[in-house]
Amino acid sequence: MTSRKKRVAVVIVLLTVQCGIMIYTLTRHNRHVSVKETNDNIRVHYSIDPPKNYSERCMNSTAVCTETPKDISQSEGIWTGLKDDLSAYSSITNRSKHLDIHCDVCAVVSSSGQLLGSKAGTEIDNATCVIRMNIAPTKGFEVDVGTRTSVRIAGFLGMTRGIFKSTKFFENERFPGKVVIWTNKNGNLVKEESLELIKHHAGLDMYMTSDEHVEFCEALFQKETGRNREKSKSWLSTGWFTMIFALKVCDKVKVYGMIDFDHCSRNKTRSKDVPYHYYDKTEVKECDVSNAGETRSTGGHRYLTEKYVFRKWAKSADMEFFYPSWNITSELHKLPIFLNSAASK
Repeated sequence: MTSRKKRVAVVIVLLTVQCGIMIYTLTRHNRHVSVKETNDNIRVHYSIDPPKNYSERCMNSTAVCTETPKDISQSEGIWTGLKDDLSAYSSITNRSKHLDIHCDVCAVVSSSGQLLGSKAGTEIDNATCVIRMNIAPTKGFEVDVGTRTSVRIAGFLGMTRGIFKSTKFFENERFPGKVVIWTNKNGNLVKEESLELIKHHAGLDMYMTSDEHVEFCEALFQKETGRNREKSKSWLSTGWFTMIFALKVCDKVKVYGMIDFDHCSRNKTRSKDVPYHYYDKTEVKECDVSNAGETRSTGGHRYLTEKYVFRKWAKSADMEFFYPSWNITSELHKLPIFLNSAASK
């Protein structure tokens, strides 16, 4: 079997497993939900499954609702209103205790193979806070990804499937930082697994998102794309939850190793061999996974669509992208595959 065929086969297997994992979540309730995240400055209302009179309802206190998705960052004060409201992140050991953190400059470090050879480690470590995702390690990759971790955002599968335990992650990472698990309705199992890890790793500080926050993040996806996550059989990535978290707690966000939504189509030759994860020794390639996720009809991460939204947010939020850099001032003349296929229907 040729190397290319092997890569394709691996991607198909990966996405098939992912689809099976998603079945529970994709069969979640299909109802009208009013999602609120509030503080003294702003109140945001979103509907996950818009009713027929959706266009007549106000989605937030400063913008008029329409059925055409708008850039949420254009709503006056939206990110200012959500900043520092961390009531959605509760301690695993004490649910009345909420995450307490604010950062001037955040380095959001992706898990992408784009970081290999970047030598961005020192620059990343110089940020006020360093945010990492899932089980992306620092050990062995310090020159490219740095050594510090302030907060690690992880998906619930890392807990329910015992990935942190099986990889001996916390034995290898000396300074894991605060760990935030975004979860669905499987919260009890996440809590049980988290408590087990805390018991074996003194000082491990773990938090879990509320159901309302997950619903808010899903509604935000629909607001920005016009596609209902559940009905479109889409699965939000840890990157989506991480970027929302960063915009809450950071004055300035510097993102390392995340590709733009059209990167793979613009750099077909240069990007074809970049691994999906910088620490993964398999033959899975980043662009193979990203492109495949956009076209799956039975469910998948819409990685490139999410990055299309991030590009829009970057126009008004204080965000920069490195390794590779993004041209956030350029106009968005094209849509990612997922949104383009939806528009043509």
